[in-house]
Amino acid sequence: MIYLSSRHWHSSQPLSPHLSDNFFRVAVSAISNALAKENVLRASVLFAFAAIGYFCGIKYYYCFCLLDVAFSNEIMRNLLKAIVKPAKQLAYTLFLILIVLYTFGVSAYFLFEKSYLSFNLESFSSDVVSFFFVTVYNIMVPGPTLSIGDEGEFWDRFGFDILFYVVLDVIMLNIVFGIIIDTFGALRDETNTRNDHLKHYCFICNLSTKEIEHASQRVTNRGEKFGSGEDARDRSLKDQNNNSDSDSGAGGSSSGAFAEHCETDHSQWAYMHFLFFVLSKDSTTFTGPEQYVSDMLKNDDLGFFPIERSLVIDEVRKMGEAKKEE
Repeated sequence: MIYLSSRHWHSSQPLSPHLSDNFFRVAVSAISNALAKENVLRASVLFAFAAIGYFCGIKYYYCFCLLDVAFSNEIMRNLLKAIVKPAKQLAYTLFLILIVLYTFGVSAYFLFEKSYLSFNLESFSSDVVSFFFVTVYNIMVPGPTLSIGDEGEFWDRFGFDILFYVVLDVIMLNIVFGIIIDTFGALRDETNTRNDHLKHYCFICNLSTKEIEHASQRVTNRGEKFGSGEDARDRSLKDQNNNSDSDSGAGGSSSGAFAEHCETDHSQWAYMHFLFFVLSKDSTTFTGPEQYVSDMLKNDDLGFFPIERSLVIDEVRKMGEAKKEE
C-alpha cells in the first residue's frame, strides 16, 4: 500500500512549495524506497517478529528470527531463491495437484464409499468446500484415507492405490522437486560464473588475466631487449616477487602482472573514492575532468570507465603501430 501510494504521488502530483504539505508524501516515499531494499525489509520483518514475541507474549515468534541465518551466505540465499523465483510455475503445479487430488477423492467416493473415512463424517457430507478440504487432508496424510479390512478389499483397491502413488508421489511431487532443483542449479551456475569472472577479469576494464599477462610480457621483453641488463634484472626480480605474493595470497589463481594491474592501475577502491569525491564536491569548484565525469554520471553514462583499455594494452598497441611504421 505504501509502495502504490508513493508511485501514484510521484507520477501524478508535483511537490508543493510548502514543506508542511510535502512532509507526509516525502515520508511515505522514503519508507517505500527503504522497504524496497531487501536488507531493510528483512530487518523490519524480523523486528516485527521479535516485537510480537516480546510485547504480546507469544514466545514462539522468536523462532522466526532464526530465519535471518538463511540470508548469511550466497548458498543459503540461493536455496530460498530456488523456491521464490519459480513461484509462478510452482503455483500452476500446485493447482494441478489439487485437481488430481480432487479427482481421486471423487473416484474413491463412488468406488469405495464405505471405507472412505471422509464420507463417514456427517458434517461434511453436504458441504462441497468442506468435502474438498477434508479430501485433500485425508489423501495428503498417509494412512487414514482408506482402510483395508480383508483380502478382497486389498485386491479391489490394489490398482487404485498404485495409480495414486505413481501419479501423486512419483510424478506430481517430483515435478515440484524438479522445478526447485533445476532453479537452484541455475542459480548456483550463475553464482559460480560471476565469481569466476570477478576472479579472472579486471573489475574496471573487463580485461582477462590472459590478456593482461600477455601484454605485460611483451612490454617486459621489449624493455629487456632495448634496456640495460641491470634494469632487466630489476624488472625480472620485481615480477618474481609479484608472482610469489600473488600465488600466496590468491591461491595461484593470477600472476603478478594481473594482480599489480588490479591493485595499482585499475584499483576499484580508487575509482570508488573518486566517484564519491565527485558526487560530494561543490560543482562550482570542479576541474575539467571532474565536471566531465559529473555530467556523465547525471546521464547514467559510464563511458569514462576504461572499458577494454589499460596502460599496458595501450603500450602494446603503440608498439604494434611503431613496428608497422618501421
